[in-house]
Amino acid sequence: MTSRERVRAAILHQNPDRVPAAFEAVGTVNRKLMEHYGFTDYDQLLEKYEIDVVPVGPRYIGPELLSWKNEKGETVTKSFWGFETTEHVTDIDTYGVTTFFR
Repeated sequence: MTSRERVRAAILHQNPDRVPAAFEAVGTVNRKLMEHYGFTDYDQLLEKYEIDVVPVGPRYIGPELLSWKNEKGETVTKSFWGFETTEHVTDIDTYGVTTFFR
């Protein structure tokens, strides 16, 4: 079965050949896994672990979004929809957290 067939079968309450596998990790985990296995492409990682489902999202192509530094020096970006995301930097990774929403 292909990934699409496997996921579709599971959604339709049929019996896939195996349970569909999903994968989502922060950038540093992906990077370390790829370095560990010597992969040059993210798809190689997905094939290695037989991943069927990955998160996707649209790429923003509108006007440049308003961005500034807060009192802690963190970058805050206002979205097209009006909420604000603050980029938190740790020793391990950088991640965005919604900090204001109307």
